[in-house]
Amino acid sequence: MNIQTILDGAVGQGDMPFVVAATASSSGVRFNGAAGDACTGRAADGSTAFRLLSMTKGIGALAAMILVERGQLNLDAPVGDILPDWNKLQVLDGFEGDVPIFRAPTTIATFRHLASHSSGAEYEV
Repeated sequence: MNIQTILDGAVGQGDMPFVVAATASSSGVRFNGAAGDACTGRAADGSTAFRLLSMTKGIGALAAMILVERGQLNLDAPVGDILPDWNKLQVLDGFEGDVPIFRAPTTIATFRHLASHSSGAEYEV
């Protein structure tokens, strides 16, 4: 069974509305395919467009682990040691009426916290 057959089957069985997959090796792209309707709008050239989110997390995590392996990054180092603006972040402690009250964090975030999604930081999509 080839990859395209698997993609088509997953969409055909209703496991997912659409799927996009690609594989590559050192010699280049080995497979590039899609199945289903990923359309959130059509580009001028008629191609299907859809949102891609969090595409850099894997690359960033890999780069960080390479630095850890080389001894150039300590997972237990405070984030603020490398990104000083991190130390300016405040925690929402409550409200006084409609006015938010902020305070300094009680825990110093480390790169380990970032890697395990336990730093307390969040983002909107």
